[in-house]
Amino acid sequence: MLRAYAAWDTRPLVLPRPTRLYSLAPIGVGTPMVESLTGYVVRLAEAHCVSAGLLYWKEIRSLAGKGNIFTFRVTNGNGYSTHTINSLGAPAADFVRVLEMLTGRHDLRPEFEELRHTSASSRRKNKENQEELRLFCHET
Repeated sequence: MLRAYAAWDTRPLVLPRPTRLYSLAPIGVGTPMVESLTGYVVRLAEAHCVSAGLLYWKEIRSLAGKGNIFTFRVTNGNGYSTHTINSLGAPAADFVRVLEMLTGRHDLRPEFEELRHTSASSRRKNKENQEELRLFCHET
């Protein structure tokens, strides 16, 4: 008795390009609780069984081109201060660009931009509240 089997798909597989780092998705996408960029780097380092400092030193530093984030000195301006990585501006954009290149992900920029826009609007609202409080205190 002959059995009918589905035909095999013999087309060649299209595999993604190999990347230096695992392609981890950010946590909390689409929510106000999306992880920070530094949190993503720490989780990426943990997935590779290395410290965040070693991951930065061996993989990210040369591509970002800003020195060591862990020994930043305000006086000489070389490197990043770790808090600037989670903010608006060039340091965050540099890190996102490098992490996209190393992980092969092309969806990090929108997720971390969402986080930065959320934090920017929170800062703006906080400034508005401070101004209202200042005006109220000044009037009384």
